[in-house]
Amino acid sequence: MIYKKFKMKNAVHVRIGYEEAVSAKRNVLGSEISSLQMLKNLKGYTRLRKQESVLKLRLKTQLKEIVGKINLLENELPVLGGGEEKLAMKSMKTSHEKETRKERQAKTGIEQEITDIKRQLETMS
Repeated sequence: MIYKKFKMKNAVHVRIGYEEAVSAKRNVLGSEISSLQMLKNLKGYTRLRKQESVLKLRLKTQLKEIVGKINLLENELPVLGGGEEKLAMKSMKTSHEKETRKERQAKTGIEQEITDIKRQLETMS
């Protein structure tokens, strides 16, 4: 009952022609179609992302198995030319790993300097 009184006091009537009403209805229906198509595409996208993550996980496990088999073969096969070459390769790998660690640390130091400079600029302005 209160709703009807409120509605009657503030009611504003606007006359819309038939052509305008049909055009507005078409626009509303077109918007609904677009929304439903976007929802359909979004659901397809999420389905594909789930499928992709399953495939990536499967690939990762298969690669681990292959690497394990390769390492097993390397350990079981005889070494040609002596073990000195193998030791040299290991030392090269470790030195390369040390270099990459140093580079990462240097990059983090540079990034820290950049953030410090940005903070100084913010305090100046």
